[in-house]
This record gives sequence, structure tokens and C-alpha cells, in this order.
Amino acid sequence: MVKKIIEYEDFEGHKRKEEFRFNLTKAELIKLDMSFPDGIQSYLSTCMKLHQNDKIWEAFEKIIDASYGIVAADGRRFMKNADVLANFKETEAYSELIMSFFEKQDEAYAFINGLVSGVDTSAIRNAVQRARDNGELKSEADNTLPKVIPFTENTKESE
Repeated sequence: MVKKIIEYEDFEGHKRKEEFRFNLTKAELIKLDMSFPDGIQSYLSTCMKLHQNDKIWEAFEKIIDASYGIVAADGRRFMKNADVLANFKETEAYSELIMSFFEKQDEAYAFINGLVSGVDTSAIRNAVQRARDNGELKSEADNTLPKVIPFTENTKESE
């Protein structure tokens, strides 16, 4: 679980400092990781090298949407649903968080690493890829995965 303390100003002009929580279960992480070609970290690294800020923004949105939630009063559950997410995204805290990822790359890396630490998705990713390669796994989702342009030394930044 990643806990982020975010300082922001609300819509009434009051300065606030609140703790927000982000978590992915192993199953959620694997599902999210497989939705990015070569995994979350590789995808973001490639996009950063190519200065594809629109794709980086979309990836961060997807990661935040999948991981934001609140701890139930009994502490047993981490609740995630459309209302909980909307309540967060409608605050300036959300804006502060996502902007901090662009202003301070180390915060972005720390956030992602905090979510994925301790879970090795490579074995599952390899098994899924082998199944796709053998024609054993096909779904509509395969056609909607974001495409990554491989990074090479000769790649020029798109205009």
C-alpha cells in the first residue's frame, strides 16, 4: 500500500493536508501490468524516453484509477468503487498528485515501485505471452492494448 500525504487548496480556499491511499492486490497488479505492453514499468520508461507525455498521463490515470481507495472502518477491506474514485478525482488533491509525477520524476518512480514491490509479474506475463503466441489465448482485450514504439538510439522525438 502506498500512502501519499498531499497538500492542496480546496474550492473554498482552505489549505488542506490529507493522506490518500493506493493499493493493488496481486491479482489487480497482474491484470494491470498485463494491460501494458511489456509491463507498467517498461511502458512508462519507454514513454519517458520518447517524451510521450500524453501516453504517460493516460498511464498514470489508469494506475491511479486502479489503485485508489479507502480503508473500511473495520480495517479488513480496501474499498474501491466509482463513487470513491470520483470523490478523489473531483478534488485538487488528484490534480496535485498527477502533476507531481511530471514535476518530480522520482515521486512517480517511488509511487509505481511502491505499488509493484514484492510482486514478480514476469512469470505470469511470460506464460500469457506463450499462450498468445501458441494461439491458445485470444480476446478482444488483446486488440485494445496500447502500442509502444520500441526505443532505439536513432528514434527522434515526435513533433
